Amino acid sequence: MGTILFICGLAALIFAAAIIKLTFWMLRIMFSLIFLPIVILPLILIGIVFSIVFVLLGLLALPILLPIMLLLFVFLFLPILLIKHLMA
Repeated sequence: MGTILFICGLAALIFAAAIIKLTFWMLRIMFSLIFLPIVILPLILIGIVFSIVFVLLGLLALPILLPIMLLLFVFLFLPILLIKHLMA
């Protein structure tokens, strides 16, 4: 879960950066900076804040969930794979 949150947070950061680049590119084409401080900038800031929160939540959950996932892999999935391999 922590890894998923971390990856989602990084994806959100990349997405926010792409949106920022696209936004400024479109505004430069239209030669209009009227709507930037009113509509777009707060949305970009909200997106960046939420993506940073998801990254931090992922980093906090990683030390807790990583050993659990490792134990599940070693004691649940590996024996199943071994049995499947031996029966084939």
